[in-house]
Amino acid sequence: MKVADIENYLNSLIGRQYDPALGFGENWKKIYEDEKNIELETRVKKDCSYSIHIPKDTYRIDSWKFTSPRSGCEDMYVFL
Repeated sequence: MKVADIENYLNSLIGRQYDPALGFGENWKKIYEDEKNIELETRVKKDCSYSIHIPKDTYRIDSWKFTSPRSGCEDMYVFL
């Protein structure tokens, strides 16, 4: 898996509805919340993590960012 694969996946999440009652999955943790926004982060390996931003007025994912150096997400192995 390459960084481009992760970026494509995260880009596909833009516009996806977020249900605060259900969360986004057990691997995601809330790293920020105020009255207008939520930010969730996941770590997919020791040196690769990223977050998604969710405005509370729509509860639709509107952006994402790497929270680790981008290079840390290169050449990941995925087991099916």
